[in-house]
Amino acid sequence: MIIEKGHRGYLNRKKIIYSCLIIVFMAVIVFFFYMSTIRTGMRSNIYKVMGVLTVLPMANVLTILIACIPFKEPDAAQFEEVKNIIGAGVFSTECVVTSSNLKSIYLKYVYVCDKGVIALADNDHGKNEEYVKYIEGMLASNFIQMKVKIFVDYKAFIKRIGDIPVENRDDVDSSYLKTEGVIRNISI
Repeated sequence: MIIEKGHRGYLNRKKIIYSCLIIVFMAVIVFFFYMSTIRTGMRSNIYKVMGVLTVLPMANVLTILIACIPFKEPDAAQFEEVKNIIGAGVFSTECVVTSSNLKSIYLKYVYVCDKGVIALADNDHGKNEEYVKYIEGMLASNFIQMKVKIFVDYKAFIKRIGDIPVENRDDVDSSYLKTEGVIRNISI
């Protein structure tokens, strides 16, 4: 079963797949170096070049894996509570947002509604306002003007989304779905 980005279980599945990819890359690299030195008896040949070049995609996968490792999927009971409040609204979970100049932030839940983007971060890095500006900037670069609010306190987040009337995903403005797409695209 394929779990799409923004759905529960996505990060765990990604960690498993990327861990397996790292193992495969390592096996391929060892094989190429084995073929280059022991099997052919020569130190400089195409197998060694292929082994070195295999390190590049492995480094890319490893970087993403390292960024995702510290984050865990939300508790099942907590997830169900949030899902029951939001209903069939525009909702994503497990979004690890990265930036070139900021530390990764894990948004457990992201809800897009008429009040803007309301998210719950797993902890406060002291840079949530910078992330708000970053996300709003990414939305603005996609011609979407929406306010972003990142909560750190679960109870405050639940209270805030509980005050918003429930919307059906099929009946919302297309900008909500575009906003959700942008947030999923800027997350790992």
